[in-house]
Formats: sequence, structure tokens, C-alpha cells
Amino acid sequence: MLFLGIDGGGSRVRTLALDVEQGFRSAGEQDFPADFSSEPSAAVLDALEQAARSALTRQGRMADCAFAGIAGCVTHEQREAVESRLLSTGVAKSVAVHHDAYTTWFGATGGRPGVIVIAGTGSSVFTVDASGRELLVGGFGAVFGDEGSGSDLGREAFRAAAAAEDGYGPGARLRLAVLETLGIGSMREAMDVQHSSEAGWLARLAPPFLDLVGDGDPVARAILGTRLGYLADQIAVAVDACDASPATPVFGAGSLFMNARYLEALAAAVKERRPRASLQRSDRTPVEGAVLAAVARGTGTDKAGLDRALDLLAAP
Repeated sequence: MLFLGIDGGGSRVRTLALDVEQGFRSAGEQDFPADFSSEPSAAVLDALEQAARSALTRQGRMADCAFAGIAGCVTHEQREAVESRLLSTGVAKSVAVHHDAYTTWFGATGGRPGVIVIAGTGSSVFTVDASGRELLVGGFGAVFGDEGSGSDLGREAFRAAAAAEDGYGPGARLRLAVLETLGIGSMREAMDVQHSSEAGWLARLAPPFLDLVGDGDPVARAILGTRLGYLADQIAVAVDACDASPATPVFGAGSLFMNARYLEALAAAVKERRPRASLQRSDRTPVEGAVLAAVARGTGTDKAGLDRALDLLAAP
């Protein structure tokens, strides 16, 4: 059987097709944000279909079962629209759709009780307990939430840099880093940059911001502590809801968890709130979680298929 995983995130769409019988896999990508909370639905659907086809082209056939995890995809209407598009265009014979937190959680935990924290362009926290009850915390998008995400840190860095330029804030080093990253001469020039309010644009400021955190800049460190405090509060809610024994596993996924300073700071904030919880980076990418969810759905109680998929993903 041919399985397809689709990960629609705040910056791009990634897809992975996996033939568990032949041992062949192929990947696809579409450089367009697939986030229902910030992008037009039609554009998201187009990006999902194109990314799916790019992975399936090398397989030469449609997928038997696809699982799509899409950022901001939380309503029945949104999930139905994705399912209808992928079925009607011949991408897959069977399609399941959930938000991206679910598929990322599945990849990290293998479907067992635990908490997943996604932190990239956006952020959200998700858990499934032993009874199968799901809880999504946060993930309200760049305008209303996404605390501790790349766009959130970028926005706060921009605010501090603007305050420093106008003479009422201490973020002089942040201002220089923002100007250099954006290639502008003054903060007000950013107002003329197209798409300057979009999440992906703001998230570009996160790497230089975290560099300043590592250099000990007090303004950057204070911002990080505050924003990660909000994200750690969300994680604490999910840990309490999951209540796994002897301790709830908490996994981090997304581009920000590749930064050691970020992981260390968030792990400390979580430990302060829930001493028994231990945050660690997930070994699985979100798109791998999506394809594993597809395999689990397509093979049902047959664990051999999922074990075979795990072996294929572990292979170089």
C-alpha cells in the first residue's frame, strides 16, 4: 500500500509518500503557507494539492491512504474542504484530515498519551490522554496568540527595536539586528515593505533575536523569558489534562526546537511549573508523523505495517 503524509505549516507544505511493501519513499514541498488561520482557503487547498502531487509523481500512482495535518484546520468545514479536494483530484483513495498538532503528536508519541509542543512560525500545544480525549491549547494564530513562536518573538523584537529607535526603549542591539536582517536603514522603512504584517515575515527576526539571547543581551533575554512563560503555561494545562503515569512525556517539534538556547529556556520554564514533566525534542518531523498516522489508519490493528513504516523512516 502507498501512504501519503501531508504537513501544512505556517511557512510551507511538506509531503511524504511511503510504499511500505516496496520500501520506497518520496518527498514533496510547496513554498506557500498552509495555515487556515491566516491564508485564504482556496490558496491553502491549491498548495496542499500541488505538494501532494510532487511527492506522488515519483511513485506514479495515487495514494491508498492519506493523512493531512494542517495548521489552523480546526472546523468541520475546513477539514471537509481538504478531504474533498484531495479525493476529487485523485490524490488519494482515502483521506483523513486533522490539525497539524495531531499529526506531529502522533509522530512524537507513536499514538501513545503525551504532550506535543509545536514552535515554528506559529505555536500550539496538544495532548491526547489514555482514554483518547484530545485537548488543543493555544494556536490562535499570529494576530491573537502563537505565544513563544517565531512570529511572536519576531514581533516583540520588532517592537523593542522600534522603541529604541524612537528613544523610549533600551533595545539598541535589537534595533541593529532587525535593520540588518530586513536590509533597511530605519525601522519606519519596514512599514513600506510588502507583507510586513505576515507571520512568516516576522519569524525571520527570530534567529538573530535568539543569537542576541545567547550573547546575553538583557532586553532579548527578558522578552524570551516572558513569551516562553506564556507558552509554558499552556504546556502546564496540557500536562494536567493528559495526566500520564508516572510522568507525562512532553515533546517539542518545529524549527525553534533546533535552537539549543530556545529548548533549554523553555524546558526550564516547564520544569518550574510542572517539576515531573520533562521536555525533549521529538525525533520525528511533522510530515513523518502525518505519514505514520496514515499508515496507522490504513492498516488498523495490524501493527506490522506501522513497524515497517518506522523502520523505513529510520533508514538513511
